[in-house]
Amino acid sequence: MTPLILLTALAVAGNPHAFAPPGEIVEPAISMAEPEDLLEEGRRRFLLGDFEGARIVVGQALERHGNHHLEATYLLGMAWEYDGQPQTALAIYDDLLADWPEGQSTDDLLFRKAEALGRDGRFNDALDTLSALSDDAASREGDRVKVALLRGLWEIETDALETGMNRVVTTLDTAAPTHAPWHQAMARAQLIAISIDQASVIAFRGTKKKKARQIAARGQLVGLAEAQLVKIIQLDRPFWALEGFVDVATGYRSFGQAMLNESKPRIKKRARDAYHEERKTQVIQVWVKATKRLDRAVSYANQLGWTGDPLPQLEDDLSDVQKAIETL
Repeated sequence: MTPLILLTALAVAGNPHAFAPPGEIVEPAISMAEPEDLLEEGRRRFLLGDFEGARIVVGQALERHGNHHLEATYLLGMAWEYDGQPQTALAIYDDLLADWPEGQSTDDLLFRKAEALGRDGRFNDALDTLSALSDDAASREGDRVKVALLRGLWEIETDALETGMNRVVTTLDTAAPTHAPWHQAMARAQLIAISIDQASVIAFRGTKKKKARQIAARGQLVGLAEAQLVKIIQLDRPFWALEGFVDVATGYRSFGQAMLNESKPRIKKRARDAYHEERKTQVIQVWVKATKRLDRAVSYANQLGWTGDPLPQLEDDLSDVQKAIETL
């Protein structure tokens, strides 16, 4: 998809341990909690990106007797899935589907299995799994939005890029914020990634006028990515917002680097020094934008009490860009 097509398309969950003096071992207070409290804590940790912590707490819940095991195992699968282990999650979801109580809807589990297949790169299998959903899924607005977005995202990953883009953009344009907000944020994060990828292939070559047009086109694409990031933040889905921050900041970093790597200017020799000084100032301005986005992302994560990825990457990237600016 050309940048022009893309421009057109884009336009239309702390430490639970009690304080213990040195040498004294104190059982975490959470170990005495009811299974429901453990599940709530597991969900909280999941939403803050602490997937390992979520699995630990869910494991405690699974050691207790009660009727919460299906829900706990479901959450365990999600914690593996979003921690980069979709195959482990798929095994859990398949076991759940095999043991699911007769008469209860399996739609949620099928959604999860489909997403895990997509995360594992098995996009056609993921699309086939969506086809196994009950007719009720199509009648529930939240599910309808979820299915449409997942289909579009996986079409983008296969040979139907433009079809997938149109499906995603149209669905996002008509969906209420309360309908599948997690998946809306997921889709917007993918649009950010696509926009930044498209921007990254625009090199600055040719005459001064051509370069000006190329810079403007690249700036538009990064600007569109920023607009999507604002909408993700409004949806209050930190996992995807932080991913978006990483991509937008990357867009600005590579934007500045592309300016430094531009072809030799086709201008008179006596004007080149002034031209390079002007370009250096522009690079600094672009990289300062990257530092502002990274600084905001780190502050956003800290305010949430975020503990997982990509916080370390954001902090490292912020330091790297600041050093790059200082060396210019």
